[in-house]
Amino acid sequence: MVLQEYHVGHHGHSHHGHSHVTGRKDSLKAVILIGDAMHTFLDGMAIGAAFGTSVTGGVATSIAVLCHELPHKVGDFALLFEMGMKLRQAVTMMGLLWLLSLAGLVLGVMLGSIQTASPWIYSFTAGVFIYLALVDLLSELSVQRGEKLGPLGQMFLQGLGMLTGALIMLFIAIYEHDLEHIIEGSF
Repeated sequence: MVLQEYHVGHHGHSHHGHSHVTGRKDSLKAVILIGDAMHTFLDGMAIGAAFGTSVTGGVATSIAVLCHELPHKVGDFALLFEMGMKLRQAVTMMGLLWLLSLAGLVLGVMLGSIQTASPWIYSFTAGVFIYLALVDLLSELSVQRGEKLGPLGQMFLQGLGMLTGALIMLFIAIYEHDLEHIIEGSF
């Protein structure tokens, strides 16, 4: 977070006569893509490890990752497109990230079936997810968007989004055994 604030604070405006906007956009695109690549690989690995342990855990993890990743990928796609990346390039990058997620999934399934490896995978991916939540999501929550809502309206919508995610996970936890029977019945 400190490095992110330093980068934005020191490169967000120019103190001298020329602009660094093009170079900054290129470096931001690279940072977005590298961060997304690691994030996507770990998402795939977490899903794979969960499926390696149990089908129900895999489905629950998949739902959680989908709820998190869908808006994230749409936002990244729009940001890359807005920063000058051509539509075809942005679609190609998102496709490559999807392939990286599949690679993580395969590795996660292979490692997830090893009893002693699963706790390490879960611990590592949970740590990364917590880091991302603290750095990425909390910093985004502090940014004011849209004058129509105001701070209270924005806080309400953010709280509603977090509550919805928590309720989905609570539903999965409460009905885990019922979901397990439904899933096993369909395979």
